[in-house]
Amino acid sequence: MNFRIHLLALSCLLLLSFASPAQDDPRVKSVREHFANGNTFMKQAKWQEAIGEFTEVIKLYPQYTDAYFNRAFAYDRLGKYVESVADYTTAIKLYPNDPGAYNNRGLAYARLKRYHAAVYDFSVAITLDIHFTEAYNNRGFYNSILGKYEKAIPDFDRAVRLNPSYGYAYQNRGFAYFKLKNYNQAITDYNTAIAKNPKHAMAYLNRGNCHNVMGARDKACLDWMKAATLGLREADEKVAQFCK
Repeated sequence: MNFRIHLLALSCLLLLSFASPAQDDPRVKSVREHFANGNTFMKQAKWQEAIGEFTEVIKLYPQYTDAYFNRAFAYDRLGKYVESVADYTTAIKLYPNDPGAYNNRGLAYARLKRYHAAVYDFSVAITLDIHFTEAYNNRGFYNSILGKYEKAIPDFDRAVRLNPSYGYAYQNRGFAYFKLKNYNQAITDYNTAIAKNPKHAMAYLNRGNCHNVMGARDKACLDWMKAATLGLREADEKVAQFCK
């Protein structure tokens, strides 16, 4: 998920909507300043301040798609997912062919546990951009949440073909294989995820789970202990329960 920092030839767009065509219209300058300030606050993770700036942009220029997009991103970071969905929806109405807006709205839907709506949005994002690696991974992940593991795996396959360094897709595909009881393939994917990111705590945890169900408790404990040292509380619980 990302936000937008470009101004999209703003002066030209504003001149189409404002009654006065003057290049020095103070509203043009004001929108530019508020949008730039909002992006500065976004980079500083000052989400509420960013929301205020983008709200000012929207008051001055209600058709400015990226202001809705960025305000939605800030709402998401504050856990205000209903507001985030609303702003992404407005951005989509203003510009229906933006795969990023669909992907980000899908993530906001997912945080509201509206998984079917999320999967739909990821599918639209993929239709608009067939090379959208994150959207494939996201659709696969939330199909897994819905228990559709066989449907999820082709999306992870596509994600890693598009980006062979995308460790999260290997981790997520490993989980789908684990749920399908294909433990050897799951371990292969967890191995790859760890090779891509040696600090991937969840991959260690899940590889440990695979070793455990395959009867290799010693290997499982080593993985769980590694995940615990990386800060995963669930791994601490596994170590306490099984690795005495």
